[in-house]
Amino acid sequence: MILKDKTFAAKLSASAQKLLLSTALFLPIAASDLLASQNQNQNSPDEKLSVTSEHKPNAHTLKCLEALSRDCTINAALQTVIAEDFGLERAKVLTGVARALAAVGDSERAQRTLALALDEARSVRINIAFQEKIKEIAPVMVQAGDMAGALAISEEVDIPKLRDQVLMRLSREATKIGSLPDARTALNQMENKRRSFWLGLVALSQASAEEITEADIKRFEMLVRALDRPDQQYRGFVLLGIAEAMRGSAGSASRLMQEADALFQSVLGFNLRADVTVNRLVDLYQAKVRGEVLADSYNLAILHGDRLRSQSAQEAFAMKIGAVEVELYQVDKALSRVAHFEDQFNRILYITSLVPSIKGKGANISGPVLAAVRQELSALSEIESAYDRDSQRLILLNAAYKAGNLDLMIEIIKQIEDDDNQAYGLALTTPLIPE
Repeated sequence: MILKDKTFAAKLSASAQKLLLSTALFLPIAASDLLASQNQNQNSPDEKLSVTSEHKPNAHTLKCLEALSRDCTINAALQTVIAEDFGLERAKVLTGVARALAAVGDSERAQRTLALALDEARSVRINIAFQEKIKEIAPVMVQAGDMAGALAISEEVDIPKLRDQVLMRLSREATKIGSLPDARTALNQMENKRRSFWLGLVALSQASAEEITEADIKRFEMLVRALDRPDQQYRGFVLLGIAEAMRGSAGSASRLMQEADALFQSVLGFNLRADVTVNRLVDLYQAKVRGEVLADSYNLAILHGDRLRSQSAQEAFAMKIGAVEVELYQVDKALSRVAHFEDQFNRILYITSLVPSIKGKGANISGPVLAAVRQELSALSEIESAYDRDSQRLILLNAAYKAGNLDLMIEIIKQIEDDDNQAYGLALTTPLIPE
């Protein structure tokens, strides 16, 4: 929030302000110039950037939305940070700036920005809030190429369950950028070894051929065979089959898939059969397997998913299969599942899961999904709390970012009510704006 307190600029050290300004990849503005502009705006009754305690958008974010450019998105975010009075909010916006810098390949400044974000989060001196903020900062450190730093700050989380959540996020980010060793390093530090095992097997199935070794396959195969539940063995063999296919070992991949198929008769119950078949589909999809193999797995999942009756089971099934249906151009089927979600928040999460799959698709696919997003955006006005409204807008915003849909991002940002959230959103648009 931009405050009326004219002494706020002094609350950030000169070195912190200089670092903020040096972060701006696209700004040729000297620190003294920007701070002079800040002080002038604070002192001029016509140009003062104060807002109420309701956290309304500020002049910097609104002006940028009128004429979007890479310069103004970073500038608006940094101006908002300098004038913000609360460390956690400064940390949030700085994390958005760092995500943008990492996305355009400026790892050095992204890392410096994250260091400042971490300091701002610490300044609040509320331990649980600081540890929660690490969940947001640490994965971006991986995106910026600093896995060692991310692991180091994860050690500051002293709540075991929360630390496991941080480490899971680090593993996922390492897997995305193709670093199986880093993913394993994070997983090996988890306290929940069962979850670590499954995430490690998923990471293996998504790794490049060069990273997967025969020793990996043998080690995991031994562990899968030791599992005592058919449904778990089924998924284990599927994941190993995918990994072997990625490695180019077609014979071994076929053998493992056949073992999984042989186990299916031992998987009892409609719910469990729907679960294992949709997990098979999702595992193939996330490993970027396409074509007939994915289509056959989709048909198998639908066969068993259509037998589900309880709302909770249908919701869980939909949450997994929806994005794959959009990928397979079954957008009507995916959108028909929205009806399963009576709770507004869960409905937002489901529709959000569909958005990244529209990337690269034509209007016949993207149009209906975007219409569903806009319908949910309109429905958010019925929520009483501005904080809750913005929280759900940010969920949709991140999905639009992953889809690379700048127009949708801007549409969402214009509806955001808090200037810190607007500034965060504007920062995220930076990589998508043409140079």
